[in-house]
Amino acid sequence: AYYDYARVQDFADLLLGDLIPLVLVPLIFLQLIHIPIAASLAARVRRQDAERFDLLELSLSASERERVRIAADLHDGPIQDLAGIGYAFETWAAVLPEPRPPIVGQLEKSVHHAVDSLRRLMIDLYPPDLDSSQLPRTIFDLAEPLRDKGLEVSVTVAQLPGLAPDTVTALYRVARESLANIAQHARAGRVTVNLGVRGNGAAGPGSGVYLRISDDGIGLGEGSLDRRAQGHLGLRLLRDRVEALGGSMNFTGAPGGGTVVMAILPNDRVDTLEPHRPRGEHGDQQGTGRPIAGQA
Repeated sequence: AYYDYARVQDFADLLLGDLIPLVLVPLIFLQLIHIPIAASLAARVRRQDAERFDLLELSLSASERERVRIAADLHDGPIQDLAGIGYAFETWAAVLPEPRPPIVGQLEKSVHHAVDSLRRLMIDLYPPDLDSSQLPRTIFDLAEPLRDKGLEVSVTVAQLPGLAPDTVTALYRVARESLANIAQHARAGRVTVNLGVRGNGAAGPGSGVYLRISDDGIGLGEGSLDRRAQGHLGLRLLRDRVEALGGSMNFTGAPGGGTVVMAILPNDRVDTLEPHRPRGEHGDQQGTGRPIAGQA
């Protein structure tokens, strides 16, 4: 038996024509309700991001001001007093008859050691006159506590362009926090620090300065990025600060184990400074393209 399917098709088309408005109209109405809600939520998220950034800036600024104050107090107070005692002690020791008592040499070494320790603490809190020319020397000083703990540390510094103060401060913070993490948590035996430039060093697209710190330790977990509870700003906050300056900061695993911290910041300055050449423990000059290697 054969039946005419046209009537069935016409009825299906009629049902489809009746159902489409019943389906589309509620969906369009629901979408119109969701649009202002979504816009309100998006605006709230943007406000919260702005508030979070403002809080981050306040946290970093307050911490930085406190560090500067403590460093200035150390420089103008105990360090100067101990340095004066050391000079007076040397003068007094020079007029003592020979042979001098052994305690004289021990006291003299203790005073010098106390002065050096306080100066390192001052540098760790906030180095004086921090700028592009002083940044390599400052990073070299930050590596000294690791050498004292028996780690092998290699620091390589290329010729640096003139950098904005915010860029120099961000690089210093990244170096300080990364090396502190390595000293306290990484269980590393070797650390490599590279500070250099991208591109030709001149201001422009693609140019910038980078800081790469790697170790052969146990690696850096995601939970280790934020250690504010232990009194540190945390690498997570520093990553936000670097990104706020238009840069990037990444944490990856090193070949064979360990962690690589890479911070890249743009360069908006055109003047170029000669690299600061810090002197190593044995008086060897370190500079452009040559590693600053130290081994306890």
